[in-house]
Amino acid sequence: MAKYVSKDLAELRQRLDAIDEKLIRALAEREAISQEVARYKLGGKHALRDRAREEEILTALVDRAKMAGLDATFVTRLYREIFDHSIRLQQDMLTHGGTLRDNSQRPLVVAFQGSEGSYTHIAAMRHFGVRGDSVAFEGYATVDDVVEAVDTGAAECAVLALENTIAGSFSDTYAVLEDRDLKIVGEEIQRLEHCLVALDDIPLTRVRRIYSQSPAFEHCKRFLRSLNHISLEAYPDTALAAQRVRHDNDLSQAAIASDQAAKLHGLCVLKRDISDVSELYTRMIIVSPHAIQVDAGIPCKTSLIFATQHTQGALSQCLAVLAAHDCNLTKIRSRPRPDTPWHYMFYVEFEGNMAFSGVQAAIDAMTVTLAAELAGCGVTVNAVDPGAT
Repeated sequence: MAKYVSKDLAELRQRLDAIDEKLIRALAEREAISQEVARYKLGGKHALRDRAREEEILTALVDRAKMAGLDATFVTRLYREIFDHSIRLQQDMLTHGGTLRDNSQRPLVVAFQGSEGSYTHIAAMRHFGVRGDSVAFEGYATVDDVVEAVDTGAAECAVLALENTIAGSFSDTYAVLEDRDLKIVGEEIQRLEHCLVALDDIPLTRVRRIYSQSPAFEHCKRFLRSLNHISLEAYPDTALAAQRVRHDNDLSQAAIASDQAAKLHGLCVLKRDISDVSELYTRMIIVSPHAIQVDAGIPCKTSLIFATQHTQGALSQCLAVLAAHDCNLTKIRSRPRPDTPWHYMFYVEFEGNMAFSGVQAAIDAMTVTLAAELAGCGVTVNAVDPGAT
């Protein structure tokens, strides 16, 4: 028997549809203005992001939201997303000389490790989302497979996990940076919001087996200890774990995965944010065979991989060179040098663009004066601040 829908309800829905149409048009108009702002900022005329102005706008919007009877938290979260999207759009345009990618061109193919709905895939979509339909994403099983896709031209760039706030560095990615002639051309800070997902909204006591990636189990140890009589089974990535739950069609099974993976596979979220820490992030890098020119208005970093002479004070001299050229060091990491026991490669990041004379002078000094062996370098476009996502 068909449900009766009153004319009043139908009219209300029509009014909501009309409001949604206005919202879409307003967002499109806002994006067009953001593009004009990006063109105005070309050549470093103004900083890419003005935090003080954003906070001033948010304060005014929250005050107006309260007067209108709206939830201030909701409005803040909504506008932070809008601001972040605008910054991504402007950053992409500034990187490409103030223009958007031509959608008539061959789509930009981005390789990532994992499957659709994995955190790496989510990070890739966030980073390249402003390009719309001009981007295609391809998932691969391993880091080596991802890099092979870039090497063969099957993909123009790749997204790789570099470090996690709990697990630390991803050795496979560092090995790729050392062994392959790839440039770091961007980064994305992806928050991991682990959820327990299942076929239906069942009590947690019914769950007997949980699938997920091994690191996810480590991230959620406290929550997992609260469950009784469960077994854990590792999967290559969290999204594949969610897919397994859907495929088996077994109410006693669950997976630890993202909310997006749950939606993709038609699963129900039993519990959200189950990781041991609330601020759980993975830093992803975007690599390409080709370096990019970064507009002076975009804050960026330069990444170097090098080995020094095996002499006393060699590393400290290299770091002193960076300091002497006002290069603010943001990261340093050592790794064993292959086939040379107890000798090390060093990975450093510092603020600045290789196109700037001071940065290039610092690199020249390291390679010539100190005879440091440079294995790789590249400009890294800073990610959107994770605190704003």
